[in-house]
Amino acid sequence: MDTPKPTKRSFRMAAVSGHYFFCATVGLAGLLPAPLPAEPATEAHTPLPRTVTVAVTTKEDSGPGSLREAMQEAMQSKQPYRIVFGEADGPFKTPQVIELSAPLPEIKGKVEIDGFISGLLWKAYGITISGTEKYRVLQVAPGGDLTVKGITISDGQADSGAGILNQGRLVVEGVTLLNNQAEDAGGAVANQGGTAFLINSTAMNNRAVRGGAVANLAGEFRVTNVTLNQNEATEGSGIFSLGPLTLANSILVGEAEQCVNSGPLTEGSSHNLFSSGTGCGEPILKTDPLFEKLGYYNGPTQTLAISSASPARNLGSNSAAVDADGERLKWDQRGNGDPRFARGYVDIGAFEHQSQLPSEHVVDTLVDNG
Repeated sequence: MDTPKPTKRSFRMAAVSGHYFFCATVGLAGLLPAPLPAEPATEAHTPLPRTVTVAVTTKEDSGPGSLREAMQEAMQSKQPYRIVFGEADGPFKTPQVIELSAPLPEIKGKVEIDGFISGLLWKAYGITISGTEKYRVLQVAPGGDLTVKGITISDGQADSGAGILNQGRLVVEGVTLLNNQAEDAGGAVANQGGTAFLINSTAMNNRAVRGGAVANLAGEFRVTNVTLNQNEATEGSGIFSLGPLTLANSILVGEAEQCVNSGPLTEGSSHNLFSSGTGCGEPILKTDPLFEKLGYYNGPTQTLAISSASPARNLGSNSAAVDADGERLKWDQRGNGDPRFARGYVDIGAFEHQSQLPSEHVVDTLVDNG
């Protein structure tokens, strides 16, 4: 019979409270289970950049609290920026105008400019950024990403894109564009090689040679639930497009041809109201939309309401009424308080006519008349 080999032992002295003890360490190699294999290395996930929110607190064009200072700060940062306009008791609780004394910084990062202010439901308020008939109001550089909501852009002046020139990614939603003038193309908005969305917005009294309101010179342009009224151009008083164009649920009113498109018209283009166009599909209506006056009907921008007798009521495409991410629109141009689908069917244009409940009458007399 084989004699088992003694296990290896090691001894050391340990001192505890002045006394010494022998400690034995017994080698148990071969008696314990093999160690588990090491966990595979996992790829480190880079956290998404935190969005920095900055409030504009003055209508002055420069200095502390100004829009210009907020945009300069955004362009010096690698983080996404969201620019807002304070609280309901701030300086923009009534309509105010920021008059530019020089061009604003070109957008090179990810920026959102949001003019909606909570707590001001059914009150006239908001921000107009004016180019003072000297400057383009906003410009997006290649690779830049700009979302503009709930403001008015007016009196821009430039060769193309007097209100906004886009060469990156642009989302314009709930915006009114007034009295902008381009020497060549896109009085209100011009797209040059980027991707642009114009949604729930109104463009009025803008002028250019090509595309009084909108010019798509290169890239893709999507126009959804938009009202283009009384814009002027030699080609396309409302829209001029050389690239892919989506035109849905929109009203185009103006002299000559309202829409001129020589690029592809996407399959989602439908349910529009205009009287004359080339390459823009067959309109569902060619009649007068019966606008009310431009005014504050709730929300931070002036809008063109449609009357209760308007043929544009409930005649849009529900499936086409989506935002830049393809999500169903919740509100019309005015924002909170005016649902986009007031009776289950979307209206054509930026304004959704809200049905009124029957008036409530209280009988408080026994007299038969009076």
